[in-house]
Amino acid sequence: MLEDVMKQIEAIDWTKLESSSGRSAERIPKILQQILSDDGRTRRDARLELWRILNGEYYVGTASPIAIPFLVELLMIIMTPEN
Repeated sequence: MLEDVMKQIEAIDWTKLESSSGRSAERIPKILQQILSDDGRTRRDARLELWRILNGEYYVGTASPIAIPFLVELLMIIMTPEN
């Protein structure tokens, strides 16, 4: 299940999507993967970076509506009791 989600994430051309700052959203797949890390500091840093990329004060980039459902799906996977 997790591998399927990661394949879907990798299939998107994130370089064609914009972050909240108007830059390329190419780092999003790596950040989403880091959110799954066993290391607490890596997870925290990834959450903060994802927040900065997706959340602009006045602008929501084209990557936000694409990335957020993946984030929710990943969180649902890792929060299930068997994981």
